[in-house]
Amino acid sequence: MAIWSFISGLLGPVSKIVDDLHTSAEEKLLIKAELARIQTEFASKSLDYEGKLFEAKAKIIGQEATSESPLTRMWRPITMLTFLGIVVWFVVGKAAGWPLPDEDFVNNIFGLIKLGLGGYVIGRSAEKVVPAVVAALKKKENV
Repeated sequence: MAIWSFISGLLGPVSKIVDDLHTSAEEKLLIKAELARIQTEFASKSLDYEGKLFEAKAKIIGQEATSESPLTRMWRPITMLTFLGIVVWFVVGKAAGWPLPDEDFVNNIFGLIKLGLGGYVIGRSAEKVVPAVVAALKKKENV
């Protein structure tokens, strides 16, 4: 949601400039209300975009999962299990005195595992949450 912080960061100073204007309190409130409407509109469009992005990713993963080719269906789990195997080899091998891969290499692999699992968990969560948030924002706009 970097776009959200960017928009808030941009409109915050504009709101302070409005406070410094030599206009009536009513005009200031009207300008601030318009700025808030613009910010809400940007947020709604940003969430719409995020929702479409997650839907596209989910569609790709769904197509991979239902593919006729076993390799297409299983390349993600195979990759993650390979990375996990390298980490287990490092942990068990260290205790058993086996030849080990470089520790930096294993730390990078562990980072990839965290990224892969985090992406999966966050992706699944966002897949469920983003449509509800977008619907709530649209409902708020219509009220």
